[in-house]
Amino acid sequence: MIEKDDIEQTLQELENIYDLAIERGDSQKILVFYSKLAILELCGWIEESLDIIILDYAENKLKNRNNQKYIEDLVKRNYGFDYENNFRKMLIQMIGLIFVEKLEHNLEERGSIITQFKSELGSLKNTRNSAAHTHISEILPIYDAPSITKRNFQRIYQLLIDIEAELKTL
Repeated sequence: MIEKDDIEQTLQELENIYDLAIERGDSQKILVFYSKLAILELCGWIEESLDIIILDYAENKLKNRNNQKYIEDLVKRNYGFDYENNFRKMLIQMIGLIFVEKLEHNLEERGSIITQFKSELGSLKNTRNSAAHTHISEILPIYDAPSITKRNFQRIYQLLIDIEAELKTL
């Protein structure tokens, strides 16, 4: 089951600190630090949540310990939160392509959930890569404020809940 309390609290704290920094008239550089950290925290949470969905499903459905270990090792070797290259690959390894196709079809029928999820992850991945692979210099990058990252989290959380619920029906 996906936990959201810690990330919600972290994002709220970053939003509060960011707002306080604005009130104090802190430098733009300080605001970028808080924005960047919020994005990186959200991305870390997404990656962990995808792993949890896979591990929980495997624990509930697989009875053979060797098979459970196989999935645990698969998750340990996975780094990232791209839908196609990370999550979908793990799903295919665990439930097979036929069931992944069924899962995706059912989620698309319920409101383009996979399309929305891919879109959210894709735009966030670009921002995350910029935040993770660049340093802050004299020319400051532009990142969403923590309040926007928090709204992104709420949308992504609901999509993850929908995906997890549909997966449990298979």
